[in-house]
Amino acid sequence: MLLTLIVNASYIVKNCLNCCQSIFSIVENQGSNSNSSNSCDSRIHAYKNGKTMEECRQEARKTTELLSEEIFNIGEVSWKRVLEVTDYNELVYKLTLKYLRQKGYDIGNNMIPRVKSI
Repeated sequence: MLLTLIVNASYIVKNCLNCCQSIFSIVENQGSNSNSSNSCDSRIHAYKNGKTMEECRQEARKTTELLSEEIFNIGEVSWKRVLEVTDYNELVYKLTLKYLRQKGYDIGNNMIPRVKSI
């Protein structure tokens, strides 16, 4: 009787070990697949026109400099003009407005959609 219990217990333990090894190998495979694709890594995620976040930031900085000159010469620019200069790219548009605000410009609001010097 005792021998039968020991044999059954060893069989159950062996099956548990096999199951655990299968689970670990599945988890390892999923981990290696997600590391190679980096699907959640925002630094390499492509936005509109296949640009990364860093490329959008660089484009917004260049656009900010262009608009700064335009504001200096004219006095103000509309949000529509900002949208045109950013080629209707929403992310670059928002970053451009952010950078203009950081440079000290009044970027207006929904009632007064314009950017001007303070």
